[in-house]
Amino acid sequence: MTQKQHRHTKSHRSRTAFTLVEILAVITIIMLIGAVVLAIKPGNPEGLVSAQNSVRTLFRTARFKAQAQSPDRSSNAKELHNTRSRVIILKDPTLPAQNLRLMRVIIGGTDESASTKPGGPKPDDYWWYSTEVEYILPKGIFMVDENATVVGSGENFDDNRRSHLENKDVQPAEMKMDYKLTTRAQKNGDGDKTWYFYEFNSDTTSNMINPTFMMSTGAWNPQKKIVQFESRENVAGFWIKPDGDTVPFTSAYEMEKKPQP
Repeated sequence: MTQKQHRHTKSHRSRTAFTLVEILAVITIIMLIGAVVLAIKPGNPEGLVSAQNSVRTLFRTARFKAQAQSPDRSSNAKELHNTRSRVIILKDPTLPAQNLRLMRVIIGGTDESASTKPGGPKPDDYWWYSTEVEYILPKGIFMVDENATVVGSGENFDDNRRSHLENKDVQPAEMKMDYKLTTRAQKNGDGDKTWYFYEFNSDTTSNMINPTFMMSTGAWNPQKKIVQFESRENVAGFWIKPDGDTVPFTSAYEMEKKPQP
């Protein structure tokens, strides 16, 4: 073989190898796109895990927002004392597309005078501001609350297999807030919509008793005006530890095995 022919053959092989690499790259991209589509498909365990990761990020954001001394977004916002933060979840059957799916982070605090009260600030001393941090669960995925039922059987979720939102202040698990949550402050109980909430202290610790967040795949039942879930087993969520950190679970069985503090 002449030197010229050898160079031609080597060049041809290089071009062939490069073409194969390109094909592999395209296949990899297609697989990645397919994985993303799979992750948001309702009723799919991978979709629950994807949503679980996003919600945990939202909770981490809320946890550290609790350290803020003011809303930091409105010139007329008052300075806040005894700050806390909340993740709130909309509970409103009149908005089925957002009911048990729309989640937001808000910051709360009191006037300075509330610190001098006997026993410290009370829940009704708090004013709450929006932080514009928002997330909505993927289509077909909903938070599992105490009213959750299974489609077909109509059975309720077990008490140990649902979200728990008890609060140390013996507040109800729900709060009334302005739906749009603008920069203007709202008092706990004010507003026009009902929200579930999880709360964190200014040192980022949890201010709740054995709280859990759980979600599952389901659908809105327009006749009964409730969310009905496909199964009590197809779930994902997390515990919230006393230090405010979250520990994930991806099955009802895992949920029943509470993590160590």
